[in-house]
Amino acid sequence: MNESYIHNLIVQLNTMDILSADSEFYNFMGERLYFTFEKFIYKNDLPLFQYKLEHMDSSYFIIKMYSQSGNLLDFIMRISPGPNQNQFAVRCVELHKLIDEHLQLIKHQSVDYNVLNLYNDKILVYYPDKMDVVIYEPSFEGREFKVISLNELNMYIPGDTSALQSSLKNGDSTFEFVFRDKNNNAEITQVRGMSIYNNGEFLKATGFIHKDSKELSTVTKQPQIDSLTGTLTKNEITNFAVKKIDVDKCEGTAIAIIDIDYFKNINDIHGHLKGDEILRSISDIIKQQVGNAGLVGRFGGDEFFVVFYNGYNQEKTREILRSLKNIVNATYSPNDDGKPVVSLSIGCACYPKDANNYKDLFTVADYCLYVAKDLGRNRYIIYTPERLKSVDEILYESNNSTDNAASIDGRNNLVLSEVICKIISEYCDEENLSIQKVLDYFSYVQNFQRIVLYDENAIPIKISSCYNYDYKAIRENAYYVNDSQLKEMYQNDVILVNNISILNNHAPLCYEPLKKQGVQAFIHTRFKDKYNHRYVLSIEATNIRITWDTNNIHNYRLMAKICARVIDKYGL
Repeated sequence: MNESYIHNLIVQLNTMDILSADSEFYNFMGERLYFTFEKFIYKNDLPLFQYKLEHMDSSYFIIKMYSQSGNLLDFIMRISPGPNQNQFAVRCVELHKLIDEHLQLIKHQSVDYNVLNLYNDKILVYYPDKMDVVIYEPSFEGREFKVISLNELNMYIPGDTSALQSSLKNGDSTFEFVFRDKNNNAEITQVRGMSIYNNGEFLKATGFIHKDSKELSTVTKQPQIDSLTGTLTKNEITNFAVKKIDVDKCEGTAIAIIDIDYFKNINDIHGHLKGDEILRSISDIIKQQVGNAGLVGRFGGDEFFVVFYNGYNQEKTREILRSLKNIVNATYSPNDDGKPVVSLSIGCACYPKDANNYKDLFTVADYCLYVAKDLGRNRYIIYTPERLKSVDEILYESNNSTDNAASIDGRNNLVLSEVICKIISEYCDEENLSIQKVLDYFSYVQNFQRIVLYDENAIPIKISSCYNYDYKAIRENAYYVNDSQLKEMYQNDVILVNNISILNNHAPLCYEPLKKQGVQAFIHTRFKDKYNHRYVLSIEATNIRITWDTNNIHNYRLMAKICARVIDKYGL
């Protein structure tokens, strides 16, 4: 079954918001990107869906869903518990695609049978859970099979098979053995195959058994595989990228550098075994989402590297990177079970559009990675010269940078807590400190696109931004700040909204004024001064859509506390 036909989603139980989906399901959603999940389901099938959701028995059922054009499509669906208790997982496939795939599979099997008959080969499949080996061999009717134990392999393979048995049991990434018949030195038996893993679990090993008078040509060089994640090693993936870009000049080749945010903290708090488990899980997510669109390697530590074959299809690349980010978010989201919270930062660039050689392209992608981190992590940045520095600037800074040259406003991966500490250290003793100066500092250093301070009457009293803004539009539409439904969304004095479209379901009267203000995403933090006057600190994304880093919520509160102390001491 083509994995791209099978959709995997994580959905919030109480709101029905789609937290993550694969890239193909995002295609299915189209412009309905922020619909809640039940809006896709045919109204007559909603009772069945709700019954299955209530019982969550993991059984499959058929349900109709609306396509983007409004047509009803039949889906086979299964609902099961999600990563956290307030989420559920959906696995579904479109019925007609499943039937088409089955017919295609029959055709492929017919080809398999013919190839087996042509070479008189057998197929070997080992299942570690049962320690069984299934041998498929050609016959006049198609293909017969027999189930045997590991010790019975010598029924089909001459000589000592102990090394082969050990390789199968150990789940070696690839294996290849040649056996000679003692009674007939001219005849050899060659066994070659690989092990298949999913989410770090050894599923099976499969290969072929070939008998002939001469050995099949052996691959001159087996690719080196990272033993922990099953991805290519750093040398392998780098050599592949260099060959594609510098040697073969394959236009449209794109590279993406993927970094696990705060991974050192995960190892320190949860231990290296949990860290290894997360690395295996995330590598499987990356491999599954990239699929046939490219190759995946591990650069070591917490960093992965992807080479995309067709980076010119930027929308497809964007869908894959967005799916990676969202699936990891949903799998390792904030929870009460003590599990680590995990997110990804990703930088991506394309040859020759962004650079004409591998070294420079890597520098541009690496720059995009650190822009993603500077913007709060948990996001992907595809190089866009209109919104980022020019390639010449990036290369110049890279070639002239030194380890000691980094400053607070440099691209040096400062986290928000470090920025706050520097602000306190630098400004605590100043006599002329103002709230405007503090907001400007946050805006400039942390790359917040706009910060607005509202008073208790929803009047914007201070604004800081590196971009042009329409004060009149902000002032005339500021009333949304005191909307009663919006206030209900506060949790411990903080609201975090990654896209204002979601407010159509939760605070519909806020959507239009925010849109007129040019806001795409925002964080609101409430605080009071010493006279009990109320304020709202609004951190806003206006030019680039942002997914806020939930690990920084305590720091957003601390920003508001700093503002309160400055107002107490120096006034507005």
